[in-house]
Amino acid sequence: ASTDTTDTTDTTDTTATAEVTSFALGVFDCAAGATEAPISVSWSTQSATAAELAVDGETATETGPSGTTEIQIPCDGEAHEVSVTALSDSGAGETESKEVSSS
Repeated sequence: ASTDTTDTTDTTDTTATAEVTSFALGVFDCAAGATEAPISVSWSTQSATAAELAVDGETATETGPSGTTEIQIPCDGEAHEVSVTALSDSGAGETESKEVSSS
């Protein structure tokens, strides 16, 4: 009699680079006289444990690897860069950026 054994291994790649798989911004609308206004940010990532949202390179918040939240953008008539960076245990991964401006 023979005994067959099957060796199973975990194929999860823990060294995979954290990636942003989707990133969307809502409508940015500044009320008259406002100094800042909220914008809705939605994102999802792959191989990430968290995400960092930033405005003009300054961290606005660190949050889960996917979700939707609002962050504040200055209402100064200038263009501002909103970015999401996928984070993993090995550090920062891919960053996606979009530009918004008040009109």
